[in-house]
Amino acid sequence: MHKFLILFLALCLIITGCSGNDSSGPSDDDNDNLLVSAIIGSEGGTISSEDISIEVPTGSLDQATELNLYLSGSEEPFAEQGVSPLFRLEGLPQSFDGNLHIAIRYDGVLNGESFIGMGEEFYLVEEDDSGAIYSLFQASDSSGFLVGDIPIVSPYSRAHAKLHGFCDGTDLVLYLLGVSDYLTLQDADFRIRYPRILQENAEQLKLFLDQALNTIEYMQFQIPDEISIFPINVLIREKSFGSFAQYIPREAHFYYTSNQYTSIEVREQDMGSASYPEMKLDIGHELYLMVGAMFNRTTHDRLPLSWFDYAGASWFQCFMSADPDNFIPDSYLENSTCVLDSFDMRPTAPEYQHLLHGRGMSAIIDFMYSHFGPNVLPYIYVERREHETFAWRTIFGNYVSVINQPHAEWYPVFIKQLINEEIYVLNGQLSSRLLDKTYHEYDIDSDANQT
Repeated sequence: MHKFLILFLALCLIITGCSGNDSSGPSDDDNDNLLVSAIIGSEGGTISSEDISIEVPTGSLDQATELNLYLSGSEEPFAEQGVSPLFRLEGLPQSFDGNLHIAIRYDGVLNGESFIGMGEEFYLVEEDDSGAIYSLFQASDSSGFLVGDIPIVSPYSRAHAKLHGFCDGTDLVLYLLGVSDYLTLQDADFRIRYPRILQENAEQLKLFLDQALNTIEYMQFQIPDEISIFPINVLIREKSFGSFAQYIPREAHFYYTSNQYTSIEVREQDMGSASYPEMKLDIGHELYLMVGAMFNRTTHDRLPLSWFDYAGASWFQCFMSADPDNFIPDSYLENSTCVLDSFDMRPTAPEYQHLLHGRGMSAIIDFMYSHFGPNVLPYIYVERREHETFAWRTIFGNYVSVINQPHAEWYPVFIKQLINEEIYVLNGQLSSRLLDKTYHEYDIDSDANQT
C-alpha cells in the first residue's frame, strides 16, 4: 500500500472525461420486461427467473421489501464480451449494505477471464442525467451459469468526487450481466481489466497510468492512513458513456471488498493511437481528482467547494501535455473571468457551476505552484481535511503555513500576472476580457483585501 501520493513532475497522464449519454445509460422502463417480483425481509431470500438468480443474505434488509427483476431493454453495455442478457434489479433501499449472490446463465463459450458485470445507476450532477457505472466481479462457471458474489454498499458511504453522482430516487437500480473474454493486467498499483483483443492498447494505457502516478507521488500528497486506494481498478469496455471515460473514486475501506477499490473506465473507441495524447491528459486529470477525493468526501451539499479540485485537475493537464508552456486547459477562456469573483462558489449557483468555476480558476493553481512551490497543494488539502474548512479564502489566508503571506499581498500579484497573460498566453483575448470586468466590477486594492 502506498502511503504518499503526490501530483507533479513531467508527463504523467489522464483518462477520464466524465459521463455523458449513450447506450450504457439507463433504459426506458417501457422497453423493459418484468420477469418476476418477490417480497424479501430480514430473513433473506431469493428472486429468480430461468436465466438469473439473486440471493439476498439474512440480515441485509431491515424490513419486508419488494424487489422487481426486469429483462432490460438497454443496449448491451459490453458488446461482444457480454455473454448473457442484461437484467435490471430494482427495490433495494439505498441503505442496503451487504453481498448479493448472483448466478447468471451464459450463452456460447467462455474465453479468457469471466465476470459478473454490475452497473449502478446514478444521477450525474455534471450531466443533469442518469447513467450506469459498471464494475466487474470475478465469477466461476457452474453448469452453464456464471456465479459470484457482488458487494453492495450504501451510496452514502462513498466519496463521489468527480461525478458527484448520487442515487436518483429512493431505491438502488442495478444492472447485471455475464461478461467473458477479458484479461487482467495487474501490479501493486493498477488492475486493468480489458477485452482480450485490446492487449496492446492496455499495455500502452498502463504506461500512461504509471507516469501519472509517478507525477502524483512527486508532489508529496500524503493519503490518510486509514484509506487504501491500491490497486486502482481500470475497466476498458466498448460501450461507455462520456467523452473519454467515467470515474468514481471510492473510499477503499468503505466500498467493495479487498480487490474492489477505486475505478476508472475507458472506452475502447478512444484506445486508438490517434487518441493517445488526449488519453494521457485525461488519466492525469482523473488521478488528481482521485487524490483530492481521498482527503475530502464531496457530498451534494458541498459541491460549491469542489471547484478547487477541478481547477487543480485542469491545471494538471498542462504538466501532462507535450507543450506545457503553451497548453490552455479545456473551457478555460470562456470561464476565465471567474477569478475576479469570490473564492467561494455562491450557494445559489446551479449545481454544475462548480465545474465551470474550476475550469476558470486553473490559472490560480498555476500561480500558486510557481509562486509558493510544489508543496502548496498538498498542504491545502491537508488543512482542508483537518480543519473542515468551508471557506477557501480562510484556508489561503490563515491556515496554510507554506504560503506564509497574507491573501491581500499575493492575490493582487496574481491578478496582474493574469491580466498581462503571464500565466496563460491567449494573444490578448484573456487580457481584454479580464480588463473589461476589472474596470467595471473589481477593485484590486479593496476586493483583494476581503477576508
